[in-house]
Amino acid sequence: MRPFPQAATGTGTLSEQWTNYRKAMLDYAGIAVFLFGNKRDPASGGIIPSNGMREEFDLCVERGAYPLPVGATGFMAGQLWEAMNRDLTKFYPAASPEFTADFGSLGDTTKTGDELLAILQRLVQHLQKA
Repeated sequence: MRPFPQAATGTGTLSEQWTNYRKAMLDYAGIAVFLFGNKRDPASGGIIPSNGMREEFDLCVERGAYPLPVGATGFMAGQLWEAMNRDLTKFYPAASPEFTADFGSLGDTTKTGDELLAILQRLVQHLQKA
């Protein structure tokens, strides 16, 4: 991992460089875990969901990696989890009842960090067998 560039270099815009960076990260990923996904809105100064994480998610799906958003962390990860949980078979057509239950638990805000980590570990183990 390396930080996203903060200044445009070469011929591309900074936004294009960030997209290329995301694609390069996903070239090496089979599973992508999404946590939080927030940023500061430059106009209001408030905290908003990250559109960059949304792009990473879309690229993840496009490139065939398995997305695991931890909805309990909120923000964009929460939005991604909600969308996936509504139609999990679109993303995981052969999901077992255990996988489906564990995925559903990723959105449970009453779970502790340790509990969410254990759930993620089970989901990753399941996906590694697929």
